[in-house]
Amino acid sequence: MRNPKQKAWLWLDLGFASSALGLFLSAGTIRHWQEWVFLAVGVGSGIPLNLYISNDRRRPENRTKARPAAE
Repeated sequence: MRNPKQKAWLWLDLGFASSALGLFLSAGTIRHWQEWVFLAVGVGSGIPLNLYISNDRRRPENRTKARPAAE
């Protein structure tokens, strides 16, 4: 995938999906309101952050190319 914006959105989606899967599978139900609040806070903060990061042309490329050693 060459487009850094698409890559950032894909990783965000995969992160939300894996978080939801882990939460709901470990609880065995989707009826806990605390899990939904946790996911809503994550989505509510992750989407604006991703929009902010993807508005700058250089920033998404730097963020997607960074490795753990970069920090």
